[in-house]
Amino acid sequence: MPHPRSNRRPLAALLVANALPVVGVLALDWTVSTVLVLYWLETGVLVAHGGIEGLFAGRPPAAETGGLSPFEELADKRGGVVLHDALGPLYPRNVPAAVEALWLVLLVWPLGGIGLSIVGPDRLLAPGSAPTVAVALAGIVVSNAVELATAVRRGRYDDRPVHAAIPQRRIIGLVALILAAGAFANPPGTATVAGTSLVFGVVVAVKLLLDVGGLLATRDSVPLLSRLAERTQESAPEASVHVPAGNPAARVRTDRTAVRLRAVGLGLVSAVMPPSGLVVFGGAFFTWAFLGTLEAVALGVAVLAVAVLARVVEQELLFGHLEYRIYDEGVLAYDRLLDTPQWFVPTHDIVDTRTSDGLLGHRFGYGTGVLRLQRRDGADARLVFLDDTEQVLATVRR
Repeated sequence: MPHPRSNRRPLAALLVANALPVVGVLALDWTVSTVLVLYWLETGVLVAHGGIEGLFAGRPPAAETGGLSPFEELADKRGGVVLHDALGPLYPRNVPAAVEALWLVLLVWPLGGIGLSIVGPDRLLAPGSAPTVAVALAGIVVSNAVELATAVRRGRYDDRPVHAAIPQRRIIGLVALILAAGAFANPPGTATVAGTSLVFGVVVAVKLLLDVGGLLATRDSVPLLSRLAERTQESAPEASVHVPAGNPAARVRTDRTAVRLRAVGLGLVSAVMPPSGLVVFGGAFFTWAFLGTLEAVALGVAVLAVAVLARVVEQELLFGHLEYRIYDEGVLAYDRLLDTPQWFVPTHDIVDTRTSDGLLGHRFGYGTGVLRLQRRDGADARLVFLDDTEQVLATVRR
């Protein structure tokens, strides 16, 4: 059972954070719109917080993703990698679910900023308030970083799926509050002190309720809120993979050069194809129209570099550290980085074998291939990025 102080400290930090706008309005001449800008920036911090925290969730995602994540292949990856001894393992399988869960948030969050710029006054930040807003934002970032480190270190999500760590309803509720309040923040002409004070009081109160409800929902101290937050997030523990006893007859590792070349190609293609390609070309066009050709080219190169880097990391996690261990009993795929078996195909379950060139071998003459093991149920297990496919096939047949 958590120590009472461990529950009181985050609540105290949350109350202090919600008191900052009150201090800003009373002592630092902030406007209601300035408070809304801070809330909008805080929502972005919550998005990053939930996405990172969800990667440490110990249970598999509660449901299959809908194919909206560009890293869909990672969903079947078993095992986690420990980045630091004080933290729990980070599970690559959570990446697709986290990205897909955040798609809606990432689409809605910019709308808050656009809405503020449209319905708010000409100056969203009160004159001279930028430094104090920056200090308040820094405090919010530090508070979320401490809360994230505490949650991961204490294993809060060791027995929960990734979606339980992402406060979608809280984030969307904050954006809705920002948009609704923005329409009444500092209205021109007929504004009264009483009316502005009422808007401010309502905004602060609703924001506090959303924050406290979101905090209590992540803890077992309020069972009803916990059940409401996770009522659709049930998932079964990950099933184990059989590992034969004894030493394998052969160990075959993937060709990491081929893995990286494939990653570069996938990164370039994914960056220019819809939907990301529309964002890239649209952003480059507007950058060219308002800033110039050099800036537009720099933006395009930066986006391509990020896309390629993301794919290199993804493909390295998927295939860069695989080792195929061939036993008399069957074939085991083992990930050396994650120190976890990925799948096992018993010898008696293999009804057919086929070899083919990999994408690089077929298109570019790079000598890697694929060995497919067809199972009785019709599914295929693939041994990919093999330097000598025929030799591996001969070993499996023996």
